[in-house]
Amino acid sequence: MQPAAWQPAAPEVRELRALVERLQTLRDMHQQEANRLEAAVDAPAMQESIGQHLEWLQASIKELTQRIDDHIDHHPQLRRDAELITSTPGAVRRLQSLWRNWATCAAFAVPGRRRPSLA
Repeated sequence: MQPAAWQPAAPEVRELRALVERLQTLRDMHQQEANRLEAAVDAPAMQESIGQHLEWLQASIKELTQRIDDHIDHHPQLRRDAELITSTPGAVRRLQSLWRNWATCAAFAVPGRRRPSLA
């Protein structure tokens, strides 16, 4: 029995992955800056700078989230998949957990080593 030939993901799926990965990066940066703000109690100039960056990050996260929603809405298969996932009780929480675990593993990935399975 011959396994099916590998097929690359559709372009809209690859773009969605890139958008979601960027969103996670922005969220991570936001958390890092929030931690810095908390530590900068005696440095008003730092607080101002960090606060401005946090505002920019929040706006960027909001804009990118809207872009992801629009991207899903413009591709019927992605829209159907999103509707199916969100209609399944507990699926969204489980997928968010899997994504966080995958993102953490990816951050510490060693070149050439396979990433752990999300199954």
